[in-house]
This record gives sequence, structure tokens and C-alpha cells, in this order.
Amino acid sequence: MARTSNRAAKRELSVTDKREQAAAKIYKAVIYARLSSEDDRKIASHTVDNQIALLRDYIDSRDDMEFVECYCDRGFSGTKFDRPDFMRMIADMKLGKFNCIVVKDLSRLGRNYLEAGNYMEKIFPMYGVRFICVSDGFDSLYSKPMEDGMLVPLKNLINEAYAKDISKRVSISKENQQKRGEFIGTQPPLGYLKDPEDCHHLIPDPDAMQLIKDIFAWRLEGKSVTAIARHLNKAGIPSPVQYRIQKGMEKNPKYKDVRWDGCSVGCILRNVAYIGDMEQGYQKGALYKGIPDHRQKKEQRICVMGTHEPIVDKVTFYKVQELMDEVTNKQKQVQDKYKHLHRKDDIFKGLLYCADCNCKLSFYRRTVKLPSGYFNYYTYLCRNTPYREECTKKNMKLEKLEEIVKELISLHISLYMEREDILRELNGQKPVIGERSRLEQKKQEMLKEMDIIETRIRNLYEDLKDETISEAEYLSLKGEYVAKIEQLKKICEETEASISMLKPDVKVSFEVSENMDKFGGFTKLTPDIIKAFIRRITFFGDNRIEVEYTFSDQLQLLDKLIEERKMLCGII
Repeated sequence: MARTSNRAAKRELSVTDKREQAAAKIYKAVIYARLSSEDDRKIASHTVDNQIALLRDYIDSRDDMEFVECYCDRGFSGTKFDRPDFMRMIADMKLGKFNCIVVKDLSRLGRNYLEAGNYMEKIFPMYGVRFICVSDGFDSLYSKPMEDGMLVPLKNLINEAYAKDISKRVSISKENQQKRGEFIGTQPPLGYLKDPEDCHHLIPDPDAMQLIKDIFAWRLEGKSVTAIARHLNKAGIPSPVQYRIQKGMEKNPKYKDVRWDGCSVGCILRNVAYIGDMEQGYQKGALYKGIPDHRQKKEQRICVMGTHEPIVDKVTFYKVQELMDEVTNKQKQVQDKYKHLHRKDDIFKGLLYCADCNCKLSFYRRTVKLPSGYFNYYTYLCRNTPYREECTKKNMKLEKLEEIVKELISLHISLYMEREDILRELNGQKPVIGERSRLEQKKQEMLKEMDIIETRIRNLYEDLKDETISEAEYLSLKGEYVAKIEQLKKICEETEASISMLKPDVKVSFEVSENMDKFGGFTKLTPDIIKAFIRRITFFGDNRIEVEYTFSDQLQLLDKLIEERKMLCGII
């Protein structure tokens, strides 16, 4: 019994110690708020604005916190953690911009039991971040998720079960609407509008329906989808997404420069909506079944005939389908004919951009017949060139690009390592050693000053208990002392960073230096090497490229430090 009492007393003492430590530390707190599309239809107390107001009031009422920033994800499910502002918050956390996260309740963090638990029990503690759920009364400074029984894990499980239940209801409801032929998409296809009397019913758009008829007529005349797209762009006719922006149906400005291409024309020519039928279920996913979002085959979609007024007659539509199928079958025959030939992988995938339209370049395989047999060669092309006059023709073979990039990377590795050697040599000079000693002494003096101020804060608390000073005086003086400590901490961090750059074994980036050592002297270009050193490659045509390196900032810093050391040593 005595042992139990001792353990209880120790726990109570440790909590008290933590509270006293918290009183002497000001946490840089951020707010995270989230609202899914399902939550958005609920009562006002669950809105994002109310979440933020509640959390701001909570932070403002605390003496140990100062508000830094608010992160907010609107219309994002809690079952996934790749939300834009959540990911931005995690990136800022890793940079040390804050050390406390405040949310309304656990479901705002996420409704996935394992992911939420991983952040609370591992990631946040690893970065020294305090985590607070206001409505749930949880504060990681005084307790841990698994030390308070099963309360927090149970709430996480309930949140995940709730999300799956909502997913089931929404999925079943949408499927029933699709079977009734009701339109449930966000935006209707070009040529149609949502009926003002019934948003699930489509009516022809008088401003765009003629364009749809023209596109089908042009294809029936024998024009290819590429020729149609080029004609539409040349005539200045807005693409489907540009048209929606002009009409106020689309708000995202990033789509304002999207132009017509073969894909957008082809989607119109294949869409049965234009003969009055409703085909839906192109994308499907079900959280409650554990099925991720995926594109469904045509036979798996839900199609209801005669749901709205057609724009194109069925004879025209099916003649166009025959022409489209004929082109598709020819392409497939060519692909099948040469599928036995070995294919190379695109080692530059996602890194190549067109200088004219800023779109990613496409990787094309061409097959040619030589006396020795069939042979594949690979090129990079801009897919917008056939559709835009202002997008100049670009064509570079894979082998040529590999040769250029290999030479550039080898050159920059040598350049970087040479700069590191020069900096190390300069850091061994007497003037630099003297400057390092001066900064180390300055740092020690600041640490001593911080100790003195912390002692004063503790004495202040004693003075408050003895009623030597009032509560108002205590809070005022404590605030001044804490602000001074934060200022000294910042200067100490900057001084420590300067000291580290003055050491003989200095490395401006351990990751970059490690890659330089690891891949230095390479003979074959690999995806790992490209990923380590290349951020982006821009094509300008005529085989001219511009390379953006992952270590550009570090190389500039090396040059800057070398110049500073030369000035310190009196080297011109």
C-alpha cells in the first residue's frame, strides 16, 4: 500500500513540476481547423470560423502561449492526411516555426485511428511539439495518449468508425441517385447547364450547344481531334474549363490558361450525355469497404437512357464513335505489334518542362525498322505543340539528354566538393579560429545571462506567494523576463549557426555532402542520381536546356562563406 502511495505522490509531483516549467515557458502555438464537405452541412457550432474563434480565445486566455498562425482545411475528409494546410503545418513544424498545436477535438486532427495515433504518440513528441485538444480536455504536456487509459485511442476509433459510417451513407445515396439518372457531378459537361428548378437535371446551354454540334460535324467530316483542337485554339474559343471560369462556375484561377487539346475534344466526342443519356461512376471509391478511389471500366459505370434533352442526334453520334474506334484500334494494333521489344523507363519522369507553356514534357517511344530488325528510340516532346502556335516544336532524344545531364552533374559535383575543400582550408586559418573563439565566448555569456533571468523568474514567483508584489506586477515583470529569454535564445541559435560554419569540418548541408560523396565519380546515370541532384529541367528548343539543381542554395552559401573567410583572412 505504501508503494502505491509513493508512486501516486511521485506522479503528482511530476505533474506539478511540469506545470511550473510550463509557467516559465511561452509556447508558440498554432491553430489547426478542418471541415469536411459532410460537416459543412451541419449546424453552425461545427463551422470552421467557430472552431478558429474558440481556439483563438483559448490561446489568448493562456499565459504560457502566444498565437503564431492558423492552418485551415475546408472541404477535406479527416480520413486522409495529405490535406494542403495540414501538410504545410507539418512542414513548418519540421522547420521549428512553432512548438504547440491546438485543435478543437481529436476528429479535427483526423478520423484515421492509426495515423492520428502515430502523430500524437510519435511525430509530435519527436519534434518537441505540445498537442492540445480543447473539447476533449487533452494536453500532451501533462499526459500521454496511452497513459490516460483507453480514452484517447477509443475516441480515435470512434472517429474512424463515424467516418466509415458517413462514407457508407453517402456512397449508397449517390449510387441510388445515379441509378435514377440524376446528375450528381459538380460541373455539367460543356453544352449543358444545371436546371434552375432541379440541380440534378441538365438542360442545354444556348451559348455553347452550337459549339458541341460543330465539333461532332468537324469530326464527321474527317478532321482529327488534334486538328479540331488546333482550330479552336486559333479561333480563340475558350476551352471547357475557361468557359466555366468566364461564366463564374469555376473559381480556381490556376485553370485560366488551360487550352483545347486532343484529350478535351475526345472526351466531348465520347460523351453519351450529348444524345440525352446519363453515364456516371467514372471514379469510384468506398472508405467503408476499404476501396480507394479508382477509375472504373465502361461496363462498371451506371448509364440511364433518355434523362435529358439531346444536343446531337444518335446517327451522328454513333458514326463519330465508329471513326474514333477505328483510330483507337489502329493504335492498339501498332502497340501490340511491337510490345515484345524491350522498353526503357523514363528516368527523368516529372522533371522536364516546356519553356513556352510550362507543361511537363511527354516521353514518347518510336519504333523504326532497320536492316538488323526493329529498334526503339525515345524522345521528349511537348504535347501542346500540335495545339498551340506559340508553343515552339521541341524534340530531344533520351540518349542526348542523358549525355548532357551526366556531364553537368559530374561538373557540379566536382565544383561543390572543391568549394567545400576551400572552405575547410580557410576555416583552419588563425583569424577564423579567433572569430570562432569570440563567438563561443559570446554564446557562453548569453547562456549565463539566461540563467540569471530564469532565477529572477523563480524569485518572482516566491515574491508573489509572499505578497511582496501584486499579481499584476508579477505578470508584467514575468512577461518582460520571458521576452528577454526568447530574444537571447534567438541570438544564441544564430550564434551557434555561425560557429558551426566556422568549424574546420564544416558542411553547409550534411545531406548534400553525403550525396556528393556517395555519387561522386559515377559512370552511369540512374534515377537515384537524378533525384538527388536535379529539381527541374526546362526545354527551350534547339536542344537547349536549363537545369535547376537541388543544391543550388547550398552552392551559393558556400561561395558566400568563402568570400567572408577571405575578407577575414585578408585574402584578395
